[in-house]
Amino acid sequence: AEVAATAGKSAKVAAGLEEAPPKTRLEEMTACCPAMSRKTRLMGFMLCYGIGSFFWLLSTPAIPLIFVAPAKFAVPYTLGSLISMGSTMFMVGPTKQLQNMCKEDRRLTTTIYLSSMIGTLAFAMIGGLVGTVLCLVCISAQVASMVWYVASYVPGGQTMVKAFFNRCIACCPSCMSTCWQCCSACCCRG
Repeated sequence: AEVAATAGKSAKVAAGLEEAPPKTRLEEMTACCPAMSRKTRLMGFMLCYGIGSFFWLLSTPAIPLIFVAPAKFAVPYTLGSLISMGSTMFMVGPTKQLQNMCKEDRRLTTTIYLSSMIGTLAFAMIGGLVGTVLCLVCISAQVASMVWYVASYVPGGQTMVKAFFNRCIACCPSCMSTCWQCCSACCCRG
């Protein structure tokens, strides 16, 4: 009787006669890939995030070369970002991840993030002075948009990032003044 009632309810939902009950968090997670267990999803997430982190680590020694050979930093860093972003798809599923990325409060940040990744790779491959400068601009936009995107998932995260940025801007003139005084003192001595 219970199976028949469930089948009848499913038929009414499929026909549009009744609304489907809201899905639980677990049902949403397993809707994309129902064959994957929670443990498999967690392992996939950790593996992808680990690979992304490995690419980030690969890019770190190339930071000093960024003005000479931007591709040596930009390519592994951007691949690490893409793979790490893909890791969250194991937790919520690709459809839900894309829906989250396209929400109104994240749409602009997502667009900037993805565009800056593409720009970083393209300008790194172009090379030359113009390519290097544009690559640096895209890397900066990529880092800033990633921080802002991640902060959008933390309650009060974007407010905290704004406060930190405003604090840094407020300190900038005094730091520059101190650096200038220190440099001029060193230059005047010798």
